[in-house]
Amino acid sequence: MLQVVWRLLNPVLTLFALIVMSLFIYERILNLNHLSGLHRVFGFVFAGILAHSVFLLESPFPYARFVFMGLSMGIFVSGMARIRFDLSLTGSLISLGISNGFFLISAWMISTAAVVMSRMIAQPVIDGMWLTFFSFLLQIAWVKLLFRIRRFQKGILFLRKHFASAAGLAISGLILLIFILFYNYNVPNELMPLLLICVPLCLLGLIFWWLNGLVTLYRQRIRERDLRNCESAAAEKDRQIRQWEESYAILAALAHRDNKLLYAMYEAVHEFVTRYDGPIQAGVWRDGRRLMNGSEQLMGERARAIAQSRRENESLPVTNDPVMDGLIRHIHTMAAEKEVQFDVVFLCDVPDMTSAVIPSLELGTLCADLMENAVIAASHSEYKKVLVLFGRGAGCYEITVQDTGIPFDIETLTALGRRPVTTHADEGGSGVGYMAIFDILRQFQISLSVTEYAPSPYGFTKSVKLRFDGEGKYRVHTYRPGEFPAQAFDPDGWELGAKTPP
Repeated sequence: MLQVVWRLLNPVLTLFALIVMSLFIYERILNLNHLSGLHRVFGFVFAGILAHSVFLLESPFPYARFVFMGLSMGIFVSGMARIRFDLSLTGSLISLGISNGFFLISAWMISTAAVVMSRMIAQPVIDGMWLTFFSFLLQIAWVKLLFRIRRFQKGILFLRKHFASAAGLAISGLILLIFILFYNYNVPNELMPLLLICVPLCLLGLIFWWLNGLVTLYRQRIRERDLRNCESAAAEKDRQIRQWEESYAILAALAHRDNKLLYAMYEAVHEFVTRYDGPIQAGVWRDGRRLMNGSEQLMGERARAIAQSRRENESLPVTNDPVMDGLIRHIHTMAAEKEVQFDVVFLCDVPDMTSAVIPSLELGTLCADLMENAVIAASHSEYKKVLVLFGRGAGCYEITVQDTGIPFDIETLTALGRRPVTTHADEGGSGVGYMAIFDILRQFQISLSVTEYAPSPYGFTKSVKLRFDGEGKYRVHTYRPGEFPAQAFDPDGWELGAKTPP
């Protein structure tokens, strides 16, 4: 039976098939997805040339020719795939070990089956050529099965990390040594069973080394990811600390200045009031007014600095949605720069919302334009405030954006969603944002309601509400319905409410 194994290892064809299979394994273990069909044609040509070269070196260099084969594969693939030579050589030796190991196992299994069947029917069932053919088919099946396993589909990724390659090279080298002994027919009969048993054990060891290296690599990546997260968190904490230190320095400087100037101005006004008993002259009136104006200016600067520090250092709610959390931080920073008080309240779970009614990216697009427009509008008013509310009402999700900014133009409200319009063209507004909003509203059948409130010193001037109700309506509720053109919204089925809703 064992003699059949040796006869299976015929010269050039066997070498060619083994080299081709080694190149295939090489491509998979190093995950060389960038190779084209032309590269594979070159690989077949190279395999044919190398197989004949190794065969011709049999007489002068019976053992060293296999070293030549490994080096040639390393050089060829290094140049073709444009990777480091040391990595290419390591991949070549390991792929040769896997290829030759599976071939030896396949040849042993096919020859054993042929011998058993021959003895059962008392005649040969298959000749040497077909034994070789079926051995290669079984080898291909083993290799395909190996890379069907999910853990091995991306190859030996850790070979590029310069660690844990010594054990794999040693096991592959042992498999190659056993193959060379079989190929050169220099194995004593008493050692043949032992060597054949060593081959599957070596392959199992190679697979165990592969799995262990992947686990080590994954753990390293997890540690690196955790380290990056810690570094990011630490950088964020450092940024907050620097921001607090800057705010503290500003407030300390203001307090230091005001503690002296306000007291001095108070003394000056007190002196003027208590000691001056003559008729009020124009010059005296101007001095008193100048002192009062200076006091008002200092108090105004003090109030603005305190408000700015409060806005910059207030904590923001966290939604656990990366897009929405990043958006909230961005708009909050923008509002702080424009001295606008920006508040967000979440009365619903945003990840549930994005998984149930609208993807996170589209939701972020809607909220970004609405909140940015509200901040810009509020920045032009004396009382600067924006409130964003996420919640549920009447059985559906709702997002409400309220601001104290300038009201919408009549033309803007009647043209929304039909053509690009904007109320802040002087600041670079193009109206494209609302066109994008209405595209998303139509796609997901979201209703948009604009509510205008009567002017008040410290109240919201307008509210924009998104309702995920599946109706896709556009409604305007206003305290000034008479200013809108008749039937302004009817052609598109949109509604104009004559009264402001409660």
